Amino acid sequence: MRVFGLRKRMLCPLVLLALAAFLLPAQAQVSTPRKLRFKVLGMNELSVSWKEPRGDFDRYKLVYNTIPDGEQQEIYVLKGENQALIPNFDSSKDYIVKVFSVKGNQESKPVVGKFTSK
Repeated sequence: MRVFGLRKRMLCPLVLLALAAFLLPAQAQVSTPRKLRFKVLGMNELSVSWKEPRGDFDRYKLVYNTIPDGEQQEIYVLKGENQALIPNFDSSKDYIVKVFSVKGNQESKPVVGKFTSK
């Protein structure tokens, strides 16, 4: 009899956990953009483009900084516009660029690229 009571006490929390997992909406991961590309358009213009991910998202967040000690900057880009210009581009510096897909307050893993000056 005692063994049955222990099993019942152990099963109850597990059943509640299973019900909660089934009934509560799951947090879906936001898809990551792909294939980051750079193109120098002029002395002070660097274009960054990427392939749009599959799945649902609202916009992009582009984060960049110069190497080694540049201040991090952010640019937000509307969904469907899969490119951006880096303002105040300095062709003598290297850049690290990360692009995230954003849905609400969730972000994807970033696609990361490095632009190296020649």
